Amino acid sequence: MERAQILAIDIGTTGTKSVVFDGRGNPLASATREYSVDIPYPAYAEQDPNLWWEAVVSTVKEVLASPRVRRERIVGVGLSGQMHTSVLLDKHNEVLRPSITWMDQRSVQEVERLKQEFGIKELLRMTANFPAPMYTASHLLWIKEHEPDVYRRIRKVLVAKDYIKFLLTGEFSTDPSEASGTYLFDVINLRWAHDLVQYLGLHIDSLPSLSESTTVIGKVTPEAARVTGIPEGTPVVAGSADQAAGAIGGGAVEEGRVSSLIGTAGVVAVCSRRPQADPELRMLCWAHAVPKLWQILGVMQTAAAALKWFRDAFGENDDYAKYDLIVEQVPPGAGGLIFLPYLMGERSPYWDPKARGVLFGLRLYHRKPHVIRAVYEGVAYGISHLSGIMRQMGIPVNEIRALGGGNKSTIWRQIQADVTGIPVLYPDALEGSAFGAAVLAAVGVGLFATIQEATERLVTIVDRREPDLNAHRVYSAMHEIYVSLYTANKELFQKLDAIVAGRTGTNCNPQVRP
Repeated sequence: MERAQILAIDIGTTGTKSVVFDGRGNPLASATREYSVDIPYPAYAEQDPNLWWEAVVSTVKEVLASPRVRRERIVGVGLSGQMHTSVLLDKHNEVLRPSITWMDQRSVQEVERLKQEFGIKELLRMTANFPAPMYTASHLLWIKEHEPDVYRRIRKVLVAKDYIKFLLTGEFSTDPSEASGTYLFDVINLRWAHDLVQYLGLHIDSLPSLSESTTVIGKVTPEAARVTGIPEGTPVVAGSADQAAGAIGGGAVEEGRVSSLIGTAGVVAVCSRRPQADPELRMLCWAHAVPKLWQILGVMQTAAAALKWFRDAFGENDDYAKYDLIVEQVPPGAGGLIFLPYLMGERSPYWDPKARGVLFGLRLYHRKPHVIRAVYEGVAYGISHLSGIMRQMGIPVNEIRALGGGNKSTIWRQIQADVTGIPVLYPDALEGSAFGAAVLAAVGVGLFATIQEATERLVTIVDRREPDLNAHRVYSAMHEIYVSLYTANKELFQKLDAIVAGRTGTNCNPQVRP
């Protein structure tokens, strides 16, 4: 096992990463290639799937050329990828149009028609979720309405990582975690939602076959081997959505374990032994890549992006490490400042694109360190709000596994522990979703019996933050105000959005004159 090597490929939104790990989970070589998201019109966000494949070929060749990597020792390939992003193929398996990504918001009207056709209660029954523009089904409805000639030629509907799997193996395959992000999937019964597929006018054969995330779905074809350098016949494992893979990479594979990702956006997900739709339409319910587990999760539209905004706007190119030192000098509560990090609207639990960022409680004595601390705390309040909703839904929340670039900050992890009152554990999972994909591949090719066994052996906890009870008392009082601020300002957010958009006959252009 120790001599075995695993190739993991993560198809991200802004770049693809390929990593080779040894049998102990140590990264031997890593390569990343970045690419862009096209914004041809407001609310649109598209990518050319060829960019992913070019990045895969480039990064795989680079890691295989590392002197630490032995091609003959590679026993499997694992994949993870951005969710929801649609890839449409014709009868010749050629891409029909650029992929509509999860960021795209053009299908708002199609989502509303879907709600009217079925009703929210029935949609929750069919999928355990409520519809939104990010889902693959929403993309398809828009194409059906606006590009009917393209829609009639669709023979296969895939998402990003499953398209790469097809190019590697010639097989059309997906897994429950990825299928959960299509809005064509019955998350409770782990099967395609036939009524929704029929509503879209698609045949069930247009969708890929379903396999557990640790299933070997095919082998690297001679053509893929020639192009990438991966040995022909290497087993390819089904893999998972990036969200599930990231959780696995952090060891969030048991009920009650929460993965808290502070990246550009924030994702808070708890493992649950039972699927549970949220009738109040706050949280999502998706299948985990771990068999017999689901993820109840919420998504914060901006997390570390809020700190980047502050640095870019006011920090004069400050170093993030400097911010950690500054924050440590300010007591919990930021001197009475509360920051709402809704700088691009908010998803969970409000799903309100018109929500706005708020810095509440300013006094003359407040200085830059107070504001920076308030940004750290505002993100933590959001994480606490979502974990509290999970508990309200009857789901145990026992510990938090801290993931993503923002959680490299020790003080930010401590603030999360103090705000939530829950221990925060920091795993050594610097390769993120790629590491989770490698874990799934290792189980799939038989290096470990289960995902739980693999993570117990491979995931190392390098830091643990326990809640400070005195700080938690302060934060509990502040958090109550944080939660009430959205409700108090919701109507004002709507009015302000109308003014800025010019819908009231006013001109409030946000652009700064040169």
